[in-house]
Amino acid sequence: MLLCFLLEDLNLYLAYNLYICIFWQNNREPLESLSRKRQATDHLYSLPACPKAIKAKLEKASARVRKLQREKSNSLRREKRAKMNMQALLEELKEKNLINEELKDNLECYLDLLVHLLSRQGIEYTKAQRDFALTLHLHGPKAYQYLRETLHIHLPHPSSLQRWLSSLDARPGLNKMMLDMLERRRQEDEVKYGCVTLMLDAMSIKNHVQYDPQTQTMFGYVDMGDRLNETDVASDVHVFMVVGLQGYWKAPIVYYLTRSLTPQSQTALVEHALEELHRRQIRVVCMTMDGHASNVSMCTQLGCNLKADPCEPLKTHFPHPVTREDVFVMMDACHMLKLTRNMLQAYSPIRSITGSINWKYIVHLNNVQKKSGLHAANRVTDKHVNFANQKMKVSLADQTLSSSVAVALRTLQELGYAEFKDCEATSEFIKITDILNSRNPRAKGFKTPLGFRNWTSTREFLSKARGYLLTLKMEDGKPLYRTKRFLSVLGFIINIDTLMSMVPVLLERQ
Repeated sequence: MLLCFLLEDLNLYLAYNLYICIFWQNNREPLESLSRKRQATDHLYSLPACPKAIKAKLEKASARVRKLQREKSNSLRREKRAKMNMQALLEELKEKNLINEELKDNLECYLDLLVHLLSRQGIEYTKAQRDFALTLHLHGPKAYQYLRETLHIHLPHPSSLQRWLSSLDARPGLNKMMLDMLERRRQEDEVKYGCVTLMLDAMSIKNHVQYDPQTQTMFGYVDMGDRLNETDVASDVHVFMVVGLQGYWKAPIVYYLTRSLTPQSQTALVEHALEELHRRQIRVVCMTMDGHASNVSMCTQLGCNLKADPCEPLKTHFPHPVTREDVFVMMDACHMLKLTRNMLQAYSPIRSITGSINWKYIVHLNNVQKKSGLHAANRVTDKHVNFANQKMKVSLADQTLSSSVAVALRTLQELGYAEFKDCEATSEFIKITDILNSRNPRAKGFKTPLGFRNWTSTREFLSKARGYLLTLKMEDGKPLYRTKRFLSVLGFIINIDTLMSMVPVLLERQ
């Protein structure tokens, strides 16, 4: 019995081993493949035998990454280049209503222009690229800005376009192009462009020399328009500008880079400008300038007599160098206001026939307005009172010596403010200086434009104002027109004498 069981177990064992052998033979290759795949995909936790192997693998991987990035960049660039052709750009601008159909048609002649070449830095623009940029900027500035700032197309900067368009010779001296243009305008409209006022001004500039690529010369030296090679660096610029008497227009005709110009040299420059204007049949009636002592000396050289006793009418005109007609001179009213404001602060109190004129009333006005938080219909603030750092700002002097300030002083006096007792003389002085500063054609009273209807009353007022200015004296009794700041009074007297002589002539010609 036991023997039978042993034989049966032995048969089962042999059968099992036979089955295993047959299965191994049939599945040997798939198992070996699976083992190799597991070995390839499994993470190796053991360190390699040499660090050079790791470095080599890293360099190989980095090179592969760089290659893929380069291929991606080239692909994007090709795609962008394909989309950003001139036809596509024009269509996009038209869809965004940045250009109209007419401009689009005009720009279609540049369809063969390669847009991607515009982004190449350091390459000079071709003539076609320049023409396209100029045409688009002149006729569609918003479209030009969109292409340059939104799409980041490397179009020229507007300042470069302006330099390309600058065909005018802007070197110092007479501007022939401007003079020729004025001659053509005069031929078209004699009334509007036939009579002018010549304005002169000198401004200080920074001593600086730089290269001008347009003329390929060094710019910033003294230049009187004679093309001489000076070695002194210019410190001032003298500008001549003509302004129409019948019509609101003005045009600069000449400028010079100078350094300490003498009155004799100024006289020669003025005569040269008058001759050029006469050659184009443009008549100069009056000449306006700042109230500087050098300008007074220049007027004396021309033939005026501004240094005589102002108690008598001054000779405020000189003969034209060609026609010998009278050319009148006037001092700039805005500059006169600055001189008067400075004189009032420095010389207060000033004696007049109506009382004492004092700067302190303007200071009191500012203090009262700051304390109350309200302004009595004027613009006086701390910067108007403490103007030492802003002496050249015309608006401060204009707003300080204005009729609104004169009215405010009288109003505060009537309201019983003790600080404004006896301010009548100051208020009257401010009112007179304000009337002599007028430019608004819609103004009222004595500030209205001069004509036949109001000339008689205006002439009477000017005569009284002239006499009033001559009565102004220092505390020691010295007349203001005899002090160091004589031009603050003499300038207004010169203007009054010019108006008294010039206005009747102009009204008669009308």
